Amino acid sequence: MQKVNILGTEYTIKMDVPSEKMPFKGDGCMDHSTKEIWIADFGESDRDSIKDLNSYRKRVLRHEIIHAFLYESGLWNNSGNVKAWGQSEEITDWIALQFHKILQAFIDAGAIDTPIHTITNTGSIAEVRTLPPHFHKWQDSKR
Repeated sequence: MQKVNILGTEYTIKMDVPSEKMPFKGDGCMDHSTKEIWIADFGESDRDSIKDLNSYRKRVLRHEIIHAFLYESGLWNNSGNVKAWGQSEEITDWIALQFHKILQAFIDAGAIDTPIHTITNTGSIAEVRTLPPHFHKWQDSKR
């Protein structure tokens, strides 16, 4: 089983959990009491579902990882009295301060694909750079 660090707390990721074991028949679940993230077994795509289930699986995993970050940071329990919560400066600042940790968790969990960006895991924090088109030639000449 895969594990991911969420603000110093280790969560276990359980992939392809049978639908009958998923709480509320959801596609994903974060259980803060057991420090587990469950992602449902979506089976194979049929004509009535989305076609790229791998991409959807990663989207659900990212969503559940964010739930874990909100819980572990204390925002889970302290956001009930704010109107327009998603527009508040508090959440904006929180994301700005925590993004590099969230990105590292996404990388560690294999929850993102990176065709456009170069992401280098250099230890505990990932570096993210969007490279301009001319950069590749310049960088190659430096090697």
